[in-house]
Amino acid sequence: AKGGADNILYGSCFWQLAPEQALVIECDRPDADYWGFTIHTMGWLESADFADRQTSLSGHQMHFDRDDRMRVVLAHRDPGVPNWIDIGGRERGLLVYRWVWARNNPMPEAKVVDIDEVRSCVPGDHPVIDDAARRKSISHRREVTWNRFL
Repeated sequence: AKGGADNILYGSCFWQLAPEQALVIECDRPDADYWGFTIHTMGWLESADFADRQTSLSGHQMHFDRDDRMRVVLAHRDPGVPNWIDIGGRERGLLVYRWVWARNNPMPEAKVVDIDEVRSCVPGDHPVIDDAARRKSISHRREVTWNRFL
């Protein structure tokens, strides 16, 4: 038996990033009822701290550019883009994406760049997220997580 749910399409990649590197993932919008990206630790494949760090993004949280593509960035520090996934100081890990009840299967493309080159990997009108906006976003994550476990 294959295992896993037959209505979910999964994909993953292992990453290893130096402190000044970023993994930039670009992908078309999936046509799915639910989907998202999340990172996991090596060894035990545990979810990272999703309450206090932006370690996952669902389709509802994802920013899309005018070309209807998403750009997701894994990095040690915040590069100021909406779809940043904070790797929390981990040198390596696993990124998993899943499309649930999907009607298509877009394939993400990834490349490692210097973190200072991230802005050159996104369209010119891609939003800039400053420290205040990031703090507000993390505060909201914390509140939602707290409510989830009440």
